[in-house]
Amino acid sequence: MDRVCATARQDLLKCSPRRSARPFRDRRRSKPIKSYQRYNAEYGKRLGITIACVKQIKNVKTILSRLAGSLHPYRIAQRRLAKHASSRLLGGPFVGMKYISEIYGSVLWPKLCGTYERELNSTLHAMREIRPERIINVGAGEGYYAIGLLFTDMTQELIAFEASPDGRKLISKLAEENLINSNRLTVNAACNQENLALSLIPTKRTVIIMDVEGYEDVLLNPDKVKGLADAWLLVEMHDFYHPGLTDAIIDRFRNSHKITRINQEPRRRNEIPVDDFILDILPDYYVMPLLHEFRPVNMHWLWMSPNSACGPIAR
Repeated sequence: MDRVCATARQDLLKCSPRRSARPFRDRRRSKPIKSYQRYNAEYGKRLGITIACVKQIKNVKTILSRLAGSLHPYRIAQRRLAKHASSRLLGGPFVGMKYISEIYGSVLWPKLCGTYERELNSTLHAMREIRPERIINVGAGEGYYAIGLLFTDMTQELIAFEASPDGRKLISKLAEENLINSNRLTVNAACNQENLALSLIPTKRTVIIMDVEGYEDVLLNPDKVKGLADAWLLVEMHDFYHPGLTDAIIDRFRNSHKITRINQEPRRRNEIPVDDFILDILPDYYVMPLLHEFRPVNMHWLWMSPNSACGPIAR
């Protein structure tokens, strides 16, 4: 009897809910979290929040700095002028020509105003009387003169030399904006004595416009570049690169050309070609930079007309 009771007790214990649930509870029980693990988790969470806050602060600072920059009076003056321009030149010899915002080697705002190198306006007028059959623009930049001269039908054929690939891309872009026929424009890379000589054709009236940051000392050599003696030359001189360069060039062409020196002149506020209330109330300190070309020194140019030319075009 006792043996039967003991057997029954064992069977009862095996079927007991308490004993049957114990293995299940053991499988689901998590390992105890130690104190250093809890600290690391809390530290990582706080560090993440701190990093996120720092990023937000940086974003806010960036937004505020950009906002402050956009509210600067000079930026306001730029936006007012750009609004009036609507991507076209407001004045100067190429007034009405569409223009691009990308600039290579110069500044945009004087070009929009029409005051960029305005000392040459009378020379460009005289150039039209020459009726050039070919114009060679050496150091064309983004194409201000190259496309402008084609836009105003100064010539039917223009060769532009520009050493920079970025500048050449901008010339093509500016030509597309103004619907310039590709047959009238040739864009080449850097100019040297050889390809300059090849571009000069004795039977064509040729004008050379040159701005090459001192390299004119090499290119303007009539002994090595045949055809220069019969060409009209408009050259920006860079004596601050090579002192005495202007006198040297004048000596080379003294016998073959009539030479006129053109000096840079100061700009005046009334040369801004728009009537705008905001521009009128802004001080000169913020408006005059729209007319400045930010040159290192006062520049000058040489306009050289060949003695071989006859009649009124020899002016």
